[in-house]
Amino acid sequence: LLAKAPNAPIALFYKAILLGAHNNSKEGWRIAQSLPKEFIQSEARFAIGTAQLAAVSGNMESANSVLSTFVGNNPTQQGPRLRLAAIRLKMNNAKGALETLAPVMNATDATSLEMIAAAYEQANQHENAVAYLRKAEAAGSKNGNLKYQLAMDDLQKGNTAKGMQGMIDIINNEPGQLT
Repeated sequence: LLAKAPNAPIALFYKAILLGAHNNSKEGWRIAQSLPKEFIQSEARFAIGTAQLAAVSGNMESANSVLSTFVGNNPTQQGPRLRLAAIRLKMNNAKGALETLAPVMNATDATSLEMIAAAYEQANQHENAVAYLRKAEAAGSKNGNLKYQLAMDDLQKGNTAKGMQGMIDIINNEPGQLT
């Protein structure tokens, strides 16, 4: 593709992604910045890839901007919304992450529920965070860290039997999780 149409946006996009994958994210980001905004915003994979290059090269505000625009124009696409929330959490913007996640607060998938819990935790709303961790666990989350957090919460609240059972389950099912 690069040989036949070296200046085509799709070719440049994949060149940027490949550079990023080979530890040259700054050059990949430089190329991605040259792409037409319409191209970047035309599909989730282009917006997500561009935002990822921006983030890994230290341009979190740009990553936030790319995904904010995409999510604003495509509010029903959950993947980009979750990635935007993750970027906002990395930027220590729990309020922004919670605003981004507002449309998926009633989600039933573990990934969304874990992201909501992380946003609440960063916002120092521990009880809301635990409530969403419990929902994520009920939704089938396989995240060992989630199970550890819930067991610790139970122990801290004096639910010793439940907390200890959670720790025993972790040890039996995922022995490396407590190290």
